[in-house]
Amino acid sequence: MSTTASPARTGTTVVGVLGPVAVDSSGTETSSPDTLVAVPGVRARRLLVALVLAGGRARSTERLIDDVWGDVPPKAPSAALQTQISRLRPLLGSASIEGLGNGYRLTGCRTDLEIVADLIEAGDAESLRTAARWWRGAPGEDLGGDTDDLAGELSTRARRLDEELDRRRISVAIATGDHATAVELAEKRCDADPLDETAHVDLMRALAGSGRVPDALAVFARLRRALSEQLGVDPGPQAVALNAELLQKDSVPSPATPRRGRVAGLVADSTELIGRDDDIATVLGLLERHRVVTVQGPDGVGKTRVANRVGYRIADTGPQVYYVPLAPVRDADDVVPAIAAALGVGETDLGGSGRPRLAVGDLADRLVDAIRGRDTLIILDNCEQVIDRCAQVVADLLAVEPRVRILVTSRSPLLLAAEQIYLLPVLDAGVTGPAVALFEARARAIRPDAYLPRDTIAELCRHLDGLPLAIELAAARVRTMTVEEIGRRLAERFALLRGADRSAPDRHRTLYAVIDWSWELLDDDARSALRRLCRFPAGFTARAAGTILGYRGFRLDDTLEALVNQSLLTVAENGGQVRYRMLETVREFGEDKLSGGSSAGTDESRDVDAAMRAWAIEFATQAMDHYDSGVDGQLMTLLDAEVDNLVWILRRAVTGMEQGARDDLVDTVVQVFPVLTGFWMARGLNAEVFSWGARVLPSLPVPPRDVPPGLRRSWQATVLASMAHQMMHRDLRLLATGRYYLRRLHRPDHVYRVPTELISACVLSRRPLAAIRYIVRGTQAADEEVRTAALSIRMNLRENFGHLEGALQDGLAMRERAMTSDDTWMAAMVHVSIGSVYGQQAQWHKAIEYYRTGLRRLAELGAREDEMQTRCYLVANLVAAGQLDGSAELLAEAEAELAVIADGWTPADPDPQGSPEVTASMMVSTAELEMTRGNDDVAADLYRRAAAVLKREHPLGARDPGVGMLVAVTVAGLMRAGRTDSAREFLPLLEDGVVETFGALGWQDAPQAGTMLLAYGYVLCADGATRATGARLLAMARRMRARQDYWTFYVTMRDMADLSGLPADEWRTIETAMAQTPRHQVRAQAQAVLVSRR
Repeated sequence: MSTTASPARTGTTVVGVLGPVAVDSSGTETSSPDTLVAVPGVRARRLLVALVLAGGRARSTERLIDDVWGDVPPKAPSAALQTQISRLRPLLGSASIEGLGNGYRLTGCRTDLEIVADLIEAGDAESLRTAARWWRGAPGEDLGGDTDDLAGELSTRARRLDEELDRRRISVAIATGDHATAVELAEKRCDADPLDETAHVDLMRALAGSGRVPDALAVFARLRRALSEQLGVDPGPQAVALNAELLQKDSVPSPATPRRGRVAGLVADSTELIGRDDDIATVLGLLERHRVVTVQGPDGVGKTRVANRVGYRIADTGPQVYYVPLAPVRDADDVVPAIAAALGVGETDLGGSGRPRLAVGDLADRLVDAIRGRDTLIILDNCEQVIDRCAQVVADLLAVEPRVRILVTSRSPLLLAAEQIYLLPVLDAGVTGPAVALFEARARAIRPDAYLPRDTIAELCRHLDGLPLAIELAAARVRTMTVEEIGRRLAERFALLRGADRSAPDRHRTLYAVIDWSWELLDDDARSALRRLCRFPAGFTARAAGTILGYRGFRLDDTLEALVNQSLLTVAENGGQVRYRMLETVREFGEDKLSGGSSAGTDESRDVDAAMRAWAIEFATQAMDHYDSGVDGQLMTLLDAEVDNLVWILRRAVTGMEQGARDDLVDTVVQVFPVLTGFWMARGLNAEVFSWGARVLPSLPVPPRDVPPGLRRSWQATVLASMAHQMMHRDLRLLATGRYYLRRLHRPDHVYRVPTELISACVLSRRPLAAIRYIVRGTQAADEEVRTAALSIRMNLRENFGHLEGALQDGLAMRERAMTSDDTWMAAMVHVSIGSVYGQQAQWHKAIEYYRTGLRRLAELGAREDEMQTRCYLVANLVAAGQLDGSAELLAEAEAELAVIADGWTPADPDPQGSPEVTASMMVSTAELEMTRGNDDVAADLYRRAAAVLKREHPLGARDPGVGMLVAVTVAGLMRAGRTDSAREFLPLLEDGVVETFGALGWQDAPQAGTMLLAYGYVLCADGATRATGARLLAMARRMRARQDYWTFYVTMRDMADLSGLPADEWRTIETAMAQTPRHQVRAQAQAVLVSRR
């Protein structure tokens, strides 16, 4: 075949295989992809491809027969081959098929493979754009085989050519400053091969060139993880060098008038912070020059208060600040979850129809994602007991996000190269120094008329080494003693300690001396209380203290007052309830007394553990009663205060069970876990439910059949919660264990009396129809809780099946119950679900009102992730309603709501991080608004970025129906913006989404699948070769009642006839036929079409 550089030459036939096999035999001066005519017949196409792949050389008759017919040759193969050659020759124009010995070759033509190779070799931008146009579809797709050798050989040749073309286009795009194109092409290559270092380096350069340095660094982090996990190697020197170069860049200018940054976890000063102004200024200066600063010092020197004050000062200049208290953390494995909890890392529990969501991605990865792209200060307070793990986390954060700074407080350093250590000094104990001022301030607060000679105080403060905590504890003695008496008593304590542990640092012994002195002043009840109450990491109420101590009333009041008077307990009021908390140093002192210095503990230590479990069971029982009457803000506040205590107890119990212990541990786990599950789900922290469920279920013994009724319900709730969050990951072993346990616990005669029995019956049903019967009967149950649970499930099922009128009926019935109860959570979910039903039918004004009400209820509960997700749905409906009405007011409200979600993010910024669904929803909503303003290019970029986020960050992709809907709106949006090529990139996601949705373990969500079919059909209708298939998919989408929450969906449904590209009568025939086809047949047809295109 010819090897000239030009694709156009008079009299030359062009054969195209980069898509449907086609020929241009016109002999005109210019051939192009548009002049190619499809070759009829699968065997003719296979023969032509076989000859093309031979590259002008002869291919034997036997090989050609094998290429054309595969494993099923005809009876007279040579004659059959000659027949095919005879049929093919008239289509080739000036080209010819020559017989050579025992074979044939193709001559006198050019192929698109050669044309593209020559254009790539030319290398200029115009040639590369022309080369890209020669791809007309998936090579080999029309050869009739699934994975046969011929199609595979063609696909491999085409893929190599495509990869080389992409590499050249990326290089040219970067060189010419077209970074958007470079990013799009490089992302495509990275998605195709997550281990392709060259592609990742190109993507990093393209992102950095467009000002998205944080995203470029995130690409390096992903590559490093992939190479480490799959090959056990590190990135090559080119990627490492580029990463280091980007880390040095400071490409993000500070705003001229910064707004106050978001603050999470910082504790406001309850008393004046004395003597630390210079230290705070020094730490702030260090943080301006260094990315990780460790405030180091002994216990009681004031590290925590200094860090909190620094955090507030940093937040005032714009960055977001997260405070992470690590003092209660003892296990290195709990460091990342503790940081993640402080950062609010969790997945929303809310889908488009109230469907539960599962946790997305590895928690450590999501921790990195949560702070990527934003100026952030993370304060890790009291790290010394988990210092190695903290060092690893800090190193990871510094490596992937240049805009994060870390402030650490610890008794020991991280030992990182980037670490700058600040040794926090003790207070100056001179007569006019801050140590004396601190003593005076605290003493005056206790006894205003106390005689406070400054020289005596100064001497006392010098004895206390200037430690602020020791000074405050000593000042508390002023209540009953003079300053001179305090000094004498302390001198006695120091004399005793000098004969004790001389290996302890002097200042540690000083602080221990002060606490030990307070200990000596306590009576037996108070000492016992200090020992027994030290295991509450989150503090405790008087009621909890009474459970642990074994008594209440005046005796308990006196005991707690004694500890408060000695400054061994602090008191705070939260939600109208008084809580007591021990300083961490005091907790350690108490733990030492309780365990007797032995890791095995003492009898009292084991007794305290048993008492803690008894308190947890008592609390869980009361919480479950509250759950039964309704989940409201009061319950959330109550649980929020105790969640760390409950997790501590749960962890200790599960660990004991894993080590073979039983006792009352099982009862503790099955009663505490459901309470925590409800709290985590309401707060959108499904990662906690998932990780704990995977640990709880295997640790449980086989349940006895004679479980008491109340405990049986807790057992069932524990097993069901553990199973629900394993289903999407399809852990069949755990699911089988759960079903076995449920079978032993299930009482068929209680199905319509207890909600967990109803759900157990559904889970144990062998066929879906049997489970549906239980649900339908449950909606008529006498028990209100069972009836509500059944209505909720039926509403979800009806919505999935496209029976939206029935779903709305169930939703309104649930709303009636929610409005007469105190269940804020149910009210929130019901209003959001009803809003979803209205929104997907394009009844946006009604949807808006329900979403607004749902938002208010979610805010009452503090369910931030759910609130943000719902706000995204509200914005979509506001934009759609505003477009329909031409209402500037509605569009302005949409923009205001979007600003709340964006939290300062703009399209010019790097991709925001956090929940992939919330991020993508925000981007899509922004794109929809930009389309209304006529900014199609901005909108198209946002649609593409949203789809890329979901493809990259969500492990299930469009298999999760909610994600599938978002991908669908991005694809349809790209089509509206005229970006067909970009839209095609995400079609595989939609294929997987539809096939998985209607699979055996799929959600069977017809409207969600309908949106995916709508977008897929839209793309296919843009190509004449696939227009008929695309039109069928559009008609299927209408039959499935595809959702219309977004304006893009609505206009696509509205303009379906025009978009199909078919004559009106042909479109009506397809639409009418599909409207008369039963939905289950439509589902099967949709699966078949998309499976065939994989």
